[in-house]
Amino acid sequence: MSESTLDLLQGLLITGTLWAAGVGLGSSVKPGQVLASLRRAGLLGRVTSLDLVLVPAIMWLSVSLLVSDEDVGTGLLLVAFASAGPLGIKLASRAGGDVAYAIGLVVMLELANVVVVPVWAALLGIAASPAVVLDILRTLVLLVLLPIATGLAIGSRRPAQSRRWAALLDRISDVGVIAIVALLLARHSSVVGDALGTGAPVAVLLFVMVALAAGWMVGGPGRDTRAATSLVTGVRANGAAVAIAASAFAAEPAVGVGVIIAGLGSVVLPSLLALGLALVTSRPTPWRGRTRPDPWPRSHDAPG
Repeated sequence: MSESTLDLLQGLLITGTLWAAGVGLGSSVKPGQVLASLRRAGLLGRVTSLDLVLVPAIMWLSVSLLVSDEDVGTGLLLVAFASAGPLGIKLASRAGGDVAYAIGLVVMLELANVVVVPVWAALLGIAASPAVVLDILRTLVLLVLLPIATGLAIGSRRPAQSRRWAALLDRISDVGVIAIVALLLARHSSVVGDALGTGAPVAVLLFVMVALAAGWMVGGPGRDTRAATSLVTGVRANGAAVAIAASAFAAEPAVGVGVIIAGLGSVVLPSLLALGLALVTSRPTPWRGRTRPDPWPRSHDAPG
């Protein structure tokens, strides 16, 4: 298969996956959920400061100290800039977190990415020219803002059907993410091997662990909001980062590899945390002699 055909396939996969994820996320949320998140002023201020400012700064420090390859480091930073991947909602549900709060938080932070990611890229010199900043902005508008807005419109017009569509679209986006990662790994296998020796895995491990711990600490007094905040903070918007790497940094494959390494870390470690929290939640309560509700429900309010 020619490189041009692979480029076309990759672009279609990224576009389809992000539209499926965005429309599914938007159609699954009720306006009241977002408004409820906005009304928690103190919690909201702490979480947005963490996700949009502190977490990217932590990755920047980790990359500066540990990563020897500049392009790989750029990929790691793109993942750090893009906050609140939809997977955080699923993990929050499985961990016994506040799902409604997680949905509102993810929608709000995903929309904020449209502004925050280009600003971070410009401030840290990742975007070498205004054209690159505009390319990043255009990618986020077309593949993040518009899909979520479309989903919100569908959800308001057809609320009954939208929940079923959201679940289907969420599963489609999961398959799409796996296909994108497999394609990128196959196309750039040699670059992946080189990137593993640059210090990137250590930087990602440090970054995600600090993000999860910080999310737990700022998530308020309740365990349900702490779990949701921690997992939403740890899971980044990897699909958006992949799209930016493919559009604005197409000539530097190591950037895409950095995105994959950071993206895998921001999926695996939060998933392990969610599993641990779910197991703790499901233990019998000795003084009551009964178990709590199943932490791995077959269906929930979050998409998928």
